Amino acid sequence: MPMHYAFSDAAVLAAGAWGAIRLWPHGHRLAALGMAGFSLAAAIGVIRFGSGEVESFAALHTTASQVLGLAGSAALVGCLSIDSTTGRAAGAFAAAVVTATVIHRFAPLLMAPLVVGAITAGVLLGTWRAARRKQQWFVPLGFAILLVDMLLVRRNPMLGADVAWHGYHLLIALGLLLIARGIEGEARSI
Repeated sequence: MPMHYAFSDAAVLAAGAWGAIRLWPHGHRLAALGMAGFSLAAAIGVIRFGSGEVESFAALHTTASQVLGLAGSAALVGCLSIDSTTGRAAGAFAAAVVTATVIHRFAPLLMAPLVVGAITAGVLLGTWRAARRKQQWFVPLGFAILLVDMLLVRRNPMLGADVAWHGYHLLIALGLLLIARGIEGEARSI
């Protein structure tokens, strides 16, 4: 795998870090930790491809992406459905990471369907909240982009390996930016 794969992982790293930094001061701790999870997985990818140690970091990058992707998605959806401004955010995110790790270890075929389910819940819950509170639609739009990305871009053989890789990661970055902007906007309007 070529070194240029690090660039789109860097976009996810930057988007997740920006989201975490923007959300934490507004009290959205669970969402910030979810963003940080995406960022950490992407950082491993940047190191993997940037260092040229593609095979050495392959298993770690794959596992971190799957586990932190599921835990991060669950945390982002969770912040929409619970009060994530309490001190329990770190414990909730830790529980999501442990649960995702157990699923990855003992039922790995469930990982992708669970991520799709979490993202779908984000689209539905985000849409309900935006319509109910008459707020901006950044959150459901961000989740919708993630859903289309998972279903149509990720590993799409018609796109070719390079385009699918970069498209997938750039759409994750865009989705995270929109979700973070939407949650941050909610914090300001409350």
